[in-house]
Amino acid sequence: MFLKKYEKQFDLIHITNNNYPFALKNGICTITDITFKQYFDNPRFTFNLAQVYMDRVIRNALKNTKAIIAISQATKDDLTRTYNLARVIQDKIHVIHLGWEHIRNEMESEAGECTEALAVTQDYLLYVGTSRVHKNMSRLLMAFSKALEGIPKTKKLVVIGSDKYLKPADREVINGINKNGNRIVFTGYLSQACVEKYFTNADGYIFPSFSEGFGLGVLEAFYYKIPLLSSNTTSLPEIAGDAALYFNPFNPEEIANVIIKFYGDDRIASSLIERGKERLTHFSWAKNALQTVELYEKYMNA
Repeated sequence: MFLKKYEKQFDLIHITNNNYPFALKNGICTITDITFKQYFDNPRFTFNLAQVYMDRVIRNALKNTKAIIAISQATKDDLTRTYNLARVIQDKIHVIHLGWEHIRNEMESEAGECTEALAVTQDYLLYVGTSRVHKNMSRLLMAFSKALEGIPKTKKLVVIGSDKYLKPADREVINGINKNGNRIVFTGYLSQACVEKYFTNADGYIFPSFSEGFGLGVLEAFYYKIPLLSSNTTSLPEIAGDAALYFNPFNPEEIANVIIKFYGDDRIASSLIERGKERLTHFSWAKNALQTVELYEKYMNA
């Protein structure tokens, strides 16, 4: 109803997420990812038609936009491969990466100290995320269990997030690891100031996802100057470049070996930190904005 009444008053309409309206023609749409095609487990949308609907929304955007912004080349490649796109459709998909300055701005706007008592203050790998299937919590837990014999006994895994939706099998793994003292810690919800504390005190950040449209956690690790251990799938190598220690996220043994390798050589951490600082310079919201404006100008009167 809104588009029917007001659409002609706009020179261009940009929908900044996947939900491009069926009634809109010749707009611009940002598509972050199509993870739902492989890993659809959102507890808020358990009915079967949800995935069908989301698929139709993407197909509609591919057909009825002037241009599409993909937040990574990996997302563009996924769209091209999954929907068997003709060259003319591929050509209207433009890759514009995200930035990182919001991390700093969030800290400045909160302008407070972490008043919560941190469960762990040193000697830990950090992960921030949920137990959604594509985030790969199960294999991360299995890998950490396998790595325990090869890393110092003081080292822990800290997960910023809730353990509410963990599978029973995952809880068994955690209970087995923690039976002789807490080596895996879930923090639950934290203020941004406390999240920053966990980042700055961490030995490194581990990112085990099967699929990410961009992976802002990569830039967070670089911003906080901590080493990155990362999955080698989808957008993550594109964003992290040579500033990560990579592993196959489908193989817990390989993840464990990378954790052991990381803790076995102090030179790895310092090298990754330096590469991460350089890699961060390739991304910014200012760059994102300029590229978006260029796209507006290209398609404004097209």
